[in-house]
Amino acid sequence: MLSASQSPLNVFSVLINSMSTLKERIEELMLATGMDEAAVARAARVTRPAVIQWLGKGGENSKEIKSLGVKPACYLEEETGFKALWLATGEGETPNKPTATHRGGFFVAVRRLLQETLP
Repeated sequence: MLSASQSPLNVFSVLINSMSTLKERIEELMLATGMDEAAVARAARVTRPAVIQWLGKGGENSKEIKSLGVKPACYLEEETGFKALWLATGEGETPNKPTATHRGGFFVAVRRLLQETLP
């Protein structure tokens, strides 16, 4: 049995707060929103290869990216609701769950609903 400090919500919060790499933060955004690399690139207004590099999939000669630029982080916050400071640096408020108040939120919700109901 979990104690109050070990409730699933608190465990999730600790996991989110401990995500220190850009790769982990982008993966969390993708998992929560259902976005793929191309969708993240469109939302951040960058190229897909940039997102691939953020995810550490650029190959052996690829330089590890440790933080996100201000503009892509702000664009992602606008589209997904995840806080720009957290996306860029891992500091600050933990991410909000995407909602329909964000531009992409409605379509993400519809896509999830369709995926859950269609065979």
